[in-house]
Amino acid sequence: MYILSIVVFLLAGKQYFCSVYWESGDFSHKIEHTNSKGIRFMQCPICDAELSAEMAACPACGTPASSSASYIETSISYIDRSFAPPASLYESNQPSPFSIQPVVWQSPAMQQQEGVPSSRATWLGHKKLLYGGVIFLALLIVGSGFLLYAVQANHTTASRIGTANPTSVPSTPTIIANPYPPYSGTLVINDALGDNSAGYGWMDDSVQSTAANQGCRFKDGAYHIVNNSMLQPYMVYCLALQSNFSDFAYQVQATLLRGDEIGVVFRQSPSYRYYYFYIRLDGSYGLLWNDGGNSRLLESGSSPAIHPGLHQPNILAVVAQGNTLNVYVNHQLLASTIDTTYAVGRIGTAVASTNGSASDGAFNNLMLWTL
Repeated sequence: MYILSIVVFLLAGKQYFCSVYWESGDFSHKIEHTNSKGIRFMQCPICDAELSAEMAACPACGTPASSSASYIETSISYIDRSFAPPASLYESNQPSPFSIQPVVWQSPAMQQQEGVPSSRATWLGHKKLLYGGVIFLALLIVGSGFLLYAVQANHTTASRIGTANPTSVPSTPTIIANPYPPYSGTLVINDALGDNSAGYGWMDDSVQSTAANQGCRFKDGAYHIVNNSMLQPYMVYCLALQSNFSDFAYQVQATLLRGDEIGVVFRQSPSYRYYYFYIRLDGSYGLLWNDGGNSRLLESGSSPAIHPGLHQPNILAVVAQGNTLNVYVNHQLLASTIDTTYAVGRIGTAVASTNGSASDGAFNNLMLWTL
């Protein structure tokens, strides 16, 4: 835009200066004539008498020849001079025989009186045009600068708005689909198990220790079950006391830190009634129910889907729908069974030892979909 404006200004300036040179009053009265004999002469600017080049003064009025114009080649030298003009242009009332009319000199006073702009008036007009062009060009440059600044400022503001604190814009909660058959349901629990803030009332002996919740606590960003060694095999569990589900898909990450068995309980009710699904260090698994005095093993086996050993995270999952119970490890189906013993109850986590050794299990990232 700037280059185009400068080019236009230079072209306008060229036309202007050419116009000033042509219209200047300094040349219009210095006109060369040729008389009928073919001799060049000049006219006295006062009385129009013929003057030759060697005359020092006008023979008619005595005007010094220095006030007369010298011979100058002008842009009207193309005039056809084959016809002799009258002795004086002011003395003839007949039409001029010239194909192009000669130029009659007028003084600046006569030009202003007759409405013809003088050379000074012409210069002032072009001077105003020049000033106007300069002002227009300056305004164009300044306006373009302001426009560029406004565009850059708007872009910077938009960029700052786009990179503002992302927490200021509410985000849409992520919808996590049930990854187990029937691949439907509503996600009702999505708890990292770093604390007890989700509202399901996990047992916690760090708040108030009782014989029922001893060893259940939140520690190091996970929910732990800790049990000291005993003289015989044992199994202990910790419950989400505010939970109560019938048909669901229940998933949690379990890591065994000490002991030899870790798992989950579901459809738990008072008097130690529950289903228990577990895995062991050696890569085996089992599913059983307990009624407070007796237990029954429903499914058992081993699977390469299990990550054996201590400090190995495994994702345990149970899908309970009506009388059908399906158990998974790391999204791999281990067993499916039909049982009518329990229909509804709490969920929980558990550790066990087949030889009475101490146990410690850590649980994270619990999710539950109701079906």
